[in-house]
Amino acid sequence: MPAVSPVIAARHAYVWRVLRFLTFVLLTASLPASGGVLVLTEDRAIEAADVRIGSDGDVVVINPDGTVAARIAAEKLVLLRFDVRARRTQPRAWLYLHDGRRISGDSLEIGPDRAVLRGAGRVDTTVSRDELAALFFRAAPPEPKPPAAGVRIISTNGDILDAPVIELTDVGVLVEIDPESEPLHLARDRVAGVIWPARAAAGPTPRDPTRRLVDLRTGERLIGQVVSLDGQVLLLKTGNTSRTIHRREVGAIWFGRRTVRAAEDQVPAAPASEDRPRYRRGLNALGAPLRLGRRVYHRGLGLRGPETIDVPVPAGARWFLAYLGADADAAPFALISLEVLVDGQRRMHHQGVAPGELARPVAVAVQGATQITLGVHPSGDEATGCLGDFADAIFIID
Repeated sequence: MPAVSPVIAARHAYVWRVLRFLTFVLLTASLPASGGVLVLTEDRAIEAADVRIGSDGDVVVINPDGTVAARIAAEKLVLLRFDVRARRTQPRAWLYLHDGRRISGDSLEIGPDRAVLRGAGRVDTTVSRDELAALFFRAAPPEPKPPAAGVRIISTNGDILDAPVIELTDVGVLVEIDPESEPLHLARDRVAGVIWPARAAAGPTPRDPTRRLVDLRTGERLIGQVVSLDGQVLLLKTGNTSRTIHRREVGAIWFGRRTVRAAEDQVPAAPASEDRPRYRRGLNALGAPLRLGRRVYHRGLGLRGPETIDVPVPAGARWFLAYLGADADAAPFALISLEVLVDGQRRMHHQGVAPGELARPVAVAVQGATQITLGVHPSGDEATGCLGDFADAIFIID
């Protein structure tokens, strides 16, 4: 039998690896749309197959076989974080309100005293100027940081302009820099967002213990009473209306008021002089958006392995939460491992993670700790294209 040419053998091996990878991607894409909930209480994290919320507001934790694993009172809960699925649509307009709500839609009409948000299949939402904390076009931004005074305009190329007075119109923004000169007009296609100063609280108000903050996968944030949650839909009551939301659209349900700090805000930006930064804030290590599975994230830390980064733990923090995975821009066959250490002690370790896999939600207790260490390492001998992400990485503070 004649010997096989090394070139042909290498080509056959490469084709076989490609077929194996495509098979994995197809199997991953065919996963069911439900399942997997991270249940976070004051003192423990539970990985549940599913959860239910009944009329009494308590959360019922469900085993994979459908039996009840536990019933947890609402007052002991911090957060429900649901499994990750791809978003079906990308909203093109965002409104942030002073009461904490975040609303997304397909288009935005602006007037001097109001904004009208139009969404596919939904009733138009009209918001008065006094309710607006910020508005953005085209993409979901991180949580906006209000200016100390005046109004902040962010251009599409990232420039920031602080002005004392502005007027919004459907064709652009009129900015009054100097009362003695003509207003500056910025065309709407050059404006990425507008942020107003934080509004002073009118005084303490009693908190309704049944109200919940619900984050949707589109980036929309709703506040209301969870009437029920089953395997398919969430019924949320807001004011005098009820809204039915499909389960796969729900990203998280928060219980009570919590202070949250992004992990990326705890570390300095990578030096701009570095040709190959070892990490980036809000992007993967190559400078592209953070992508795990089929979903894009706008907050988090992207590392180029083998690498570790130390993140100081803010005072009073109780939990560190993140979605972990191999970035979609990693080499197709690069398996990586991800780890989280708390004051030098390993608390979480995932091995053999491949690009294209769904992100893995994790919760690590950090109460009393001074720093955590995030690590990305190759699982095999090949370190090329080893990109790992800690997306939506946050600290929950008491």
